Amino acid sequence: MRWQSILAVVSIAGALGATAGIAQEGGPARNPALGRHLAPTNQVIAIRAGRMFDSKSGAILNNQIILIKGDRISNVGSSLDIPAGARVIDLSSATVMPGMIDAHVHVVTGGVTPTQRAMIALANAQLDLGAGFTTVLDMDSRGGFDTVDLRDAINSGLVQGPRMQVVGQSINQRPPTTTRIPNP
Repeated sequence: MRWQSILAVVSIAGALGATAGIAQEGGPARNPALGRHLAPTNQVIAIRAGRMFDSKSGAILNNQIILIKGDRISNVGSSLDIPAGARVIDLSSATVMPGMIDAHVHVVTGGVTPTQRAMIALANAQLDLGAGFTTVLDMDSRGGFDTVDLRDAINSGLVQGPRMQVVGQSINQRPPTTTRIPNP
């Protein structure tokens, strides 16, 4: 059996991001510092985890319930009561773990035009998210501010992707690989 079918990476950002656009009375809250839409503060999500990796102890715990209220984990345990009206995500046949952080990525890996670079950056960010990286630090955006725009599109809910910390345009731009320095 492939590891992808054994391991379900539950991202709090992903779980909340998938529900952030659900309009409830007054719509979702907006974090002014990040521009990110947050789940309504009264929304409760309960995740039933067959196995859960506890990163503090390094142990795998069986039959855990993870309660999320708004955009925060409110409780974790094996004998929690699920509140009435909570959205239940059943991962009882999976192993759940916290989202991972990659502190050095380059989502802009090619493309000649700004559109090509933006599409490649989006695809790479979504591959990172699909692999369980819920936060990435992009080290530069060669040829423009594509990663800044991508971060803003993710934060606004326009596209799905990991939380991104970005540096934007490099200060020390490298010349394109096709540039030749003339011989004297």
